[in-house]
Amino acid sequence: MQIKSIILYHHDGRQREIAFRLGAVNIITGASRTGKSSIIHILDYCLGRSTFNVPNGAIRDTVAWYAVLLQLHDSQIFIAKPAPVKPATSQSQAFIFAGATVTPPSLADLRPETNDSAVVSYLSRVLGIGPNLTTPLNGSSADTFQATFDHTRYYLFQNQSLTTNSEMLFWRQSEDSNFRHIRLTLPYFLGAQREDKLGLSDRLNQARKLLKELQNRQAEANAVANRQNQRARTFVEEARAVGLVNEQIPDNQLIPVLRRLNNWTPAKATAGVAESPLAQEQALLEDLNAQFSDKRKQIREAEAHVGNATHYQDAATAHAARLSVIKVFKDNEDSGHQCPVCSSDLDEVPPSVAALVSAFERMQTQLSTVQRERPQLQQHLAALRTQLETIRASIKAAEERIVALSRQQTAALRLREQNAEIGRVVGRISLYLESVAALSPDSNLQTRISNGLRIVEELNAQLDPEEERALLESVLTLIGTSMTQWAAFLGLEYAGAPHRLEIKKLTVVADTHDGPTPMARMGSAENWLGCHLIALLALHEFFISRSRPVPHFLCIDQPSQVYFPTKEAYKSLDGNSGAAGGDIQAVARMFELLFKVTDELSPNFQIIVVEHANLEDERFQESLVESPWNNGNALIPADWLLNNATG
Repeated sequence: MQIKSIILYHHDGRQREIAFRLGAVNIITGASRTGKSSIIHILDYCLGRSTFNVPNGAIRDTVAWYAVLLQLHDSQIFIAKPAPVKPATSQSQAFIFAGATVTPPSLADLRPETNDSAVVSYLSRVLGIGPNLTTPLNGSSADTFQATFDHTRYYLFQNQSLTTNSEMLFWRQSEDSNFRHIRLTLPYFLGAQREDKLGLSDRLNQARKLLKELQNRQAEANAVANRQNQRARTFVEEARAVGLVNEQIPDNQLIPVLRRLNNWTPAKATAGVAESPLAQEQALLEDLNAQFSDKRKQIREAEAHVGNATHYQDAATAHAARLSVIKVFKDNEDSGHQCPVCSSDLDEVPPSVAALVSAFERMQTQLSTVQRERPQLQQHLAALRTQLETIRASIKAAEERIVALSRQQTAALRLREQNAEIGRVVGRISLYLESVAALSPDSNLQTRISNGLRIVEELNAQLDPEEERALLESVLTLIGTSMTQWAAFLGLEYAGAPHRLEIKKLTVVADTHDGPTPMARMGSAENWLGCHLIALLALHEFFISRSRPVPHFLCIDQPSQVYFPTKEAYKSLDGNSGAAGGDIQAVARMFELLFKVTDELSPNFQIIVVEHANLEDERFQESLVESPWNNGNALIPADWLLNNATG
């Protein structure tokens, strides 16, 4: 995949297209503030990055859509994205289509119909990035993920601040988790990981899971076999404690006895126990006690009545006896004025004999009535006492029934408690027997475990991290060979010493007689630039030689600035030919390396360089994409600025 062209769309529909040659060095040179450094950000944005880093100013004011036309083998891919709506700094909508030959559509035909995620997925697929699995170099499976097109950007762009950075080697290396992502995905892009690693890893996980299950079953079966008699004996003793077993059980009969006990059913209470009317009897006793109290009250009242009648009879009898003397005077009723003893006249006339006789007769009548009713009272009292004794007997019977029912209820409760205790024992026996059945010897278990071990061993061998590490070291050695040659070609400070890419720290190291010297300790921006160039060029050389799924282009922003005494001197070139106090030979040597590598990899490698320098060298001039961007020439045409459709 290489860059065919960049297309900018003005708000009024006009297009600005910058065409690039495939398989060659493409140079854009010119003055400051002409949009050169925005080339990288525009490409990054169009290739599925949502963040928009194009500087404010003419570009943002005039461009409505940004687009890139890619060449991939015999087909072309057009990707366009609208500019973010101010003041937004990101935008994820996109437009994409592909064909054998693609003509950039008009602005009216552009419409958001997909997003950056889909763009990245599409580019990953067409590049040939298949299902993969990144793992740390120590073989850990923590935080694994799949490499995508997003992870190829690190090797495509080198902006102005990066080319002379002694601490960072790759694009956006210091942002977020990019450092870790580069370390984890680079082995995949270098081909140091198996293409089928994801599938093998899934198979290994499944095989390990199955093997663990089989081994657990075997371990349980072995444990049950070792503990079976001891546990079974424990359950038999528990059954003996609750009365289920009385006889001694030999070891070979433990399981059969437990299976028999597992069929135990709880004993049922008797009908009397099950239907005990204790509450009814207690209510009846309460009622009988009330009747007893009432009956005793009636007896007391009857006895009092009889006592009163007897007392009255005795008093009436005595009084009648006193009145009985009146019969002496009954025949001489007229002598009431004389004393019956001395016949003398009385001063006060006593009651008449007739009156006394009348009183005597009334007393006799009442006494007869009392004497006649007394037997009836005695009979009634006797009946009450008989009833009282009947009630007393009923109370005693009720109390006896209550005692019996209470005993029955207690027995029933004890039976339920015993059944519950036995039930708990039987429940544990049942669970134990189920485990014995579930873990019964499996004649095929050991064979399946042996097969599982073999499969896991084979998959582990195919995914051996040591093998992967060794392959990666071999690849890095090959890459280091080219880096060492090109370090000598550029005349870097440590030329002659082996140079290599240190993947753990993502830097370049020169192995000198004094020990390894990392890029950060080399000193001099020329060395830092040289390290960036030899590392990125060597990586692309390897990507292309092994047909790895990485785009075949590299964009570099103003690399020659390190060869000038000051930035002002460098910028003063403004795309014009001249030295401006710079080391023109070093600049020429750098571009010669770019031409050399591109030629060796032609037509599969493309380099895009934006510069202030403009060498008179014929090859350099032939590589210019356009006339130098000065005197009105720029990324944004001058007439766009004069007639800004955005107002």
